Amino acid sequence: MSKNKILISIVVVILILVGGYYLINKPSVSNNSGDVANTSLAVPAPDGSGSPVAEMIVVDENTETAPAEVEATSGVKEFNVTGKNFEFSLKEIKVKTGDKVKITFTNNEGFHDFILDEFGVNTGQITAGQSRTVEFTANQTGTFEYYCSVGQHRANGMFGKLIVE
Repeated sequence: MSKNKILISIVVVILILVGGYYLINKPSVSNNSGDVANTSLAVPAPDGSGSPVAEMIVVDENTETAPAEVEATSGVKEFNVTGKNFEFSLKEIKVKTGDKVKITFTNNEGFHDFILDEFGVNTGQITAGQSRTVEFTANQTGTFEYYCSVGQHRANGMFGKLIVE
């Protein structure tokens, strides 16, 4: 076998492996472009007990800007997360079990969303210049990944960690 055939074979195998990796790890795409404002959604417990795991409240939809600082007021832990192509401004958020959490997600660039599956958080996809605020109670301990579900954004690094202690 010539060196060219061996080299071509190696390149083909690498391309197949990389393609397979992206197919297997492809995030699901959610198209929640409908209007959602002041809506409450209960996320049922996986054990079928009937008790909701979390309740998500979408507070507002089209706030133009959000302050950059993180603050806590009236017992609610507030976080401002900004999204731009392939990254969130906060890579890690820490709270305690039982904390009420309020996250204002502002999209600065492109088309993005903010999803945290375990707590039923989904801002829906928004365009640049828009913000959405969600609230939930951190009633599970552990480390949970939040991410953008648009296209390959999650695979390209648009994710972070919520740590509930």
